[in-house]
Amino acid sequence: MWVKALQLNTMKNVAMNSKNKFLLLFIPLLLAGCGAHSGSGNWLSTGTDSEFVRLEVGFDGRAQLYVKGREDSVRRCFWGGIGSDEIQMKCTVADNTDIELSYSFRVIDGEQGELMLSNHAIGRFSRETK
Repeated sequence: MWVKALQLNTMKNVAMNSKNKFLLLFIPLLLAGCGAHSGSGNWLSTGTDSEFVRLEVGFDGRAQLYVKGREDSVRRCFWGGIGSDEIQMKCTVADNTDIELSYSFRVIDGEQGELMLSNHAIGRFSRETK
């Protein structure tokens, strides 16, 4: 009886050691993919032709677009990277959440960006410096 208990305990230890080794190998790989996307951060419009004056792209997968003269965001978005320098944003209109729009934002030379709607540029932005 005690032999079976010892065998089961030994098997559990082997299984736990294998799990620990897997986790030790897997965690660094997971963390390597956790760097910030080049599109994340705060962006300010560089032109007068854009409807939006500010774009905030959070590290948590959320983004917000702002217009001049309004404190709260007019578009509330979820974003995902579609390349090392481009994100896709699925947004709802703040005043009517039934309306959904899809934007993309492309980073150019690290400090400049271009907001697109239906493959048309609708605004140019520069990274906000603090």
